Amino acid sequence: MWGMYIAGELGGFNESMAQLYIYAKAGNDPDADIYLKGAKLFDNTKFFDNLEKNTDDIKGRHANQHIPQIIGALKIYEASVEKGSAEKKYFDIAENFWQMTVSRYGYSIGGVGVGEAFPEAPYTQAANIMLDRNCETCAAYNMLKLTKMLNNYDPEDAEYMDYYERTLYNQILASQTPNVTDNMHNGTTYMLPIGPGVRR
Repeated sequence: MWGMYIAGELGGFNESMAQLYIYAKAGNDPDADIYLKGAKLFDNTKFFDNLEKNTDDIKGRHANQHIPQIIGALKIYEASVEKGSAEKKYFDIAENFWQMTVSRYGYSIGGVGVGEAFPEAPYTQAANIMLDRNCETCAAYNMLKLTKMLNNYDPEDAEYMDYYERTLYNQILASQTPNVTDNMHNGTTYMLPIGPGVRR
């Protein structure tokens, strides 16, 4: 089911359950393990297995349905470390996904996606500029969240913060309007146009 296109965007349920495990363990809850087991119920098995092997299974997938799953995988890794039995496969899933997404599917501003999906083939960003249908802002937000988490494991690797800075300034900040009034906040765009002559 999790492999279906928009199979009820499960969001960060795996992340939330893994975080609950961390809180419960810190509180000496004898039943803490149930939360970590619950987090793993949301494993997108085929997707995760391919990413663990460093096989690109990103193309064509719904971007903002799958990025939170990867954030959850990294949180499961964190929880497994807390448990004392580190499951490195979850770290590898997150790191491999990040490397592939940034290098094969990311636009120069840091955003990803054609409409709500990753393109059908890697390295085709130039062929997939759709005027006002690229770079979904929520996908950029989730990529930043993943980037920050990965950076915590290797803060000396400037690659993470280079990407973070580029996406923060060129997508997140650019997606907001500075025209704040009493009746309008500085809301964000759904997608940030990158085609020639477009505007937000």
